[in-house]
Amino acid sequence: MTRKLASWVDSYLEYAAESIPPPIFHRWTAICCMSAALQRKVYARSGLGAEFYPNFYTFLVGEPGTGKSTAINIGERLVLEAGLHLEGDSSTTAFLQQAFKEASMRAAENGGVNHASVIVFADELETFLKNERYDSELFKLLTKAYNCPLVLRHGTMQNGRLEVSNAFLTILGGIQPDNLNKQIPPETVGSGFASRVTFIYHPPQFVRYDWDMTEIKGPTDLELALVHDLQEIGRLHGQYAVTPGFKTLWDEVGTKSANQEVCPLGKQLVTYWRRRLTHLTKLAIVYAASRTDVLTLTEADLDKAIETLTEAEEHM
Repeated sequence: MTRKLASWVDSYLEYAAESIPPPIFHRWTAICCMSAALQRKVYARSGLGAEFYPNFYTFLVGEPGTGKSTAINIGERLVLEAGLHLEGDSSTTAFLQQAFKEASMRAAENGGVNHASVIVFADELETFLKNERYDSELFKLLTKAYNCPLVLRHGTMQNGRLEVSNAFLTILGGIQPDNLNKQIPPETVGSGFASRVTFIYHPPQFVRYDWDMTEIKGPTDLELALVHDLQEIGRLHGQYAVTPGFKTLWDEVGTKSANQEVCPLGKQLVTYWRRRLTHLTKLAIVYAASRTDVLTLTEADLDKAIETLTEAEEHM
């Protein structure tokens, strides 16, 4: 079977355009849907030990009525229709450890690539995250998992020991600003778990409803094409090559960031800024997979990644 869409992310944005949420929420939901399909089956490598996988910790942040849950639910429906597995949206350290073990067993049963990929879509992120002071072990485990380690090890007296190979974790969640401050105190944003999160904020907005009285009789052609291509994307596996143009731009961005004495996003986000090239590489993988089955990263993919992340950083 072949792809039906020129770009999965762009087609998703077209599909969701008439709904309430702002485009930036839809874009990052589409990115996490791609991550749910790709899992830890594709990667890019820069030198010995520097591997990049397309996983994200993405928090849609906004006041009630901004459209966080609607955006996540649209993406979740497509992911489930494509036959991909999502975990529940409530978590403890024990729950997440078990999720990794079950993911590893599912991959073994299906054959092919050995991985333990866990995908969480939580429209009410408060039910997934516990306050770091309440469940510090959960945050430690989340921090370890972000780097997609070859072997993920974590153990506590209460929850026992976890050891799984080729771990991968993507989280897409929605949360209100006040609740975010309770779950992740502002003073911790520049370090640890929080430095690995991409916070996608949109200010309060009034949304005018267009009351459509047309009966929906079934999925549209575009929805069917999105589900079909997401299934095809889920079959990709292997290492991405890079074009000379990608490498040149990647080096330029990395050199510029390393030579900046002051973080342009403020002192609190210095650690995030140092991880920015990692975020960009993950996004470039998504944009490459969005447009073709050929495992090659181009300068255009990285340009698109820079555009996407720069937009998010305006309100980060």
